[in-house]
Amino acid sequence: MPDFSIIVPIYNAEKTLLRCLDSLKKQTDPDFEAILVENGSTDASNAICRKYAERDRRFRLITMENNCGPSGARNAGLERAGGTFVAFVDSDDFVELDYVESLRASFQDADVVFFGYRQMSVDGAFLGEYLPQISEEADYHRTLAELHRQGLFGYTWVKAFRRDVIGQHRFSCELNLLEDEVFACHVLTQPRRLAVLVKPIYNYITGNAGSLVGRTHPDYCQKVDVAYRSWKDLLRDYDQKDSILTAQANGNVDRCRYYGFERDVDPEDFFQSLKQTLFFQESTTKDTFCDCVREGRFGKLRRMRNLYRLKAAAAYLIKKRGRT
Repeated sequence: MPDFSIIVPIYNAEKTLLRCLDSLKKQTDPDFEAILVENGSTDASNAICRKYAERDRRFRLITMENNCGPSGARNAGLERAGGTFVAFVDSDDFVELDYVESLRASFQDADVVFFGYRQMSVDGAFLGEYLPQISEEADYHRTLAELHRQGLFGYTWVKAFRRDVIGQHRFSCELNLLEDEVFACHVLTQPRRLAVLVKPIYNYITGNAGSLVGRTHPDYCQKVDVAYRSWKDLLRDYDQKDSILTAQANGNVDRCRYYGFERDVDPEDFFQSLKQTLFFQESTTKDTFCDCVREGRFGKLRRMRNLYRLKAAAAYLIKKRGRT
């Protein structure tokens, strides 16, 4: 049995799938299995997966009868994974050719390895490089909080696990956003041995129109609240949890504020749901926006959103004129 099991959930990914699977096929360390979970695609994804599985024994195809979402697909992959280590790769992304080799060198005695990534647009433009920067003095929980603050905690593909650490933990099929973060909190509630690889071995593609992240979620606040409650559970025995949770609660308020301003959601319903979240109730943020949410002044919130959009549109026009 190969050392590494790499789970790839796939749905209507024919435009990006070849690049993704080729980046795995050409790995400098060949000791892995790629578990391709074809999730009811209506394009050529299944045919592409079958070709790889027929020509390379490292590629194993699982065909789902019905689409079960990313969480269901990852769970199906976990049920089949036999490697000592488990990693996840999304079908619209791709990895560096030394991805497996770098992970193997990083694990040593670790249970979980966090690593860096590059962000790219769908047309191939480089958008940034994100590398974990962790203080050597930070303890286990503080390290996780730092990774979260840097945007290097929640994504499933930004870390790899020992399979026995995952155990019977599975992704929630009830969530279709932030399920990665909730899964990580559950797996890491019990202290684990962490390693950090300060190297970009993953390439994350943003701007995919079919991405769940790009869709508008009217229940966004509730989903953020599920993730916040998972963090509270993760930190329940940590004596310095209050400062971390307060910072996260305040950050979540800002996330929901701008989500409600930028997305086409009903302001009254959206900000009423924000008011009901635990993180809003525990936040220390005090400003006009929060006062309006607490007092239910939805007309004022609508005007604030309109003003925000006008300023954003004006800034975009100024920036566009500066390019011409």
